[in-house]
Amino acid sequence: MVSIERRSEKSFRLIVENGYDENGKRDRKKKSTRIEDPKILKSKRKLQEYLEDQLDRFRIEVEAGEYIAPEKSTVESFAVQRNGSKRNSLIKMESLAD
Repeated sequence: MVSIERRSEKSFRLIVENGYDENGKRDRKKKSTRIEDPKILKSKRKLQEYLEDQLDRFRIEVEAGEYIAPEKSTVESFAVQRNGSKRNSLIKMESLAD
């Protein structure tokens, strides 16, 4: 099942149901999208067509297993991933602060 929720005047949430997890909870993938084009926002038909197109693309991405949900991370963990080790990352972060 797929759905679209309006979050604000220009922001929408796309939702794709991806079955159930091992605990019996629904596995729902969500993605927010912003529409900045005033031509699309003024016309209900164009807005609906645009959102349905985005929803179809998102659904295909989820079903193909290509969707990677964003995760919260700290600056330190990002620096470690980027630079390879915690020590090098901290040295580089300290030098940037100076």
